Amino acid sequence: METTTESVSSEVGASKPTLGIAKSIGLFLVFYVVYGVVGGVLSLLGVEFGSAYSFLVSQVAAWLVTIRLAMLGGRAGFLRNSLFSPFPLGSLPALVVGSFGAAILLGEIASWIPMPEGLKSQLESLVNSGTLPLFVSAVIVAPFVEEVFFRGQLLGDFRARYSTKKAVWASAILFAVFHLNPWQAVGALPLGLVYAWLVLRTGSIVPGLISHA
Repeated sequence: METTTESVSSEVGASKPTLGIAKSIGLFLVFYVVYGVVGGVLSLLGVEFGSAYSFLVSQVAAWLVTIRLAMLGGRAGFLRNSLFSPFPLGSLPALVVGSFGAAILLGEIASWIPMPEGLKSQLESLVNSGTLPLFVSAVIVAPFVEEVFFRGQLLGDFRARYSTKKAVWASAILFAVFHLNPWQAVGALPLGLVYAWLVLRTGSIVPGLISHA
C-alpha cells in the first residue's frame, strides 16, 4: 500500500506543468519585447533609450513579467525551495575569492573576441550615463533575477523533465544564449554550469547569486 501511495503521488507530481526548453526560449522573447516596449515608452517621456536609467527600469519591468509567467507555467515550489534553503556560510570566503578570480580569467578570455566599434561605443555610453543605476542593474538586479529565473525556476523545472545532466547543460546554455552576444556568453556558459552545480550541492541559489553579483 505504501509503494502504491508513493507511486500515485509521483504520478500526480509528474503531471504538474513544468517549463521545457521551447517555453523557456519563448519567455526570452517575452523579456525582450517588454524590455523594448518599456524602453520605447521611456524614450517618448524623454529618457534616452539605452541609458543607464532606461536600462534599469526596462530590465526590472521585463523581468517582473517574465518571472511571473515562468511561475505560472512551471512549478513555483522549486523557486521557493531554492530561495530559502540554508547553505554553509563557511564557504563564503572561498566563494568570493573564486568569483573574483573567475571574473578576471573570463574577462581576459572575452577580450580575445574582437568587438565592433559601434557596440563598444554603445557600452561606453551606457557606462557614462549613470554610475548608480548601472551599479544597481549589474550588481543587484541582474544577479538576483537571473539566478531566480535560471537556477531557481528553469533548473528546477528542467530536472523534473530531463536528466540532471541535461537540465544543468540546458540551463547553462540558455543562460549564455540569453545574453545575445559572444562577449558575455563566453563567461555565462561556464558560470551557468558552476552556479547550477552550487544549487545541486547546497539546494540554494544564494551562493550562485553572491558569486554572480
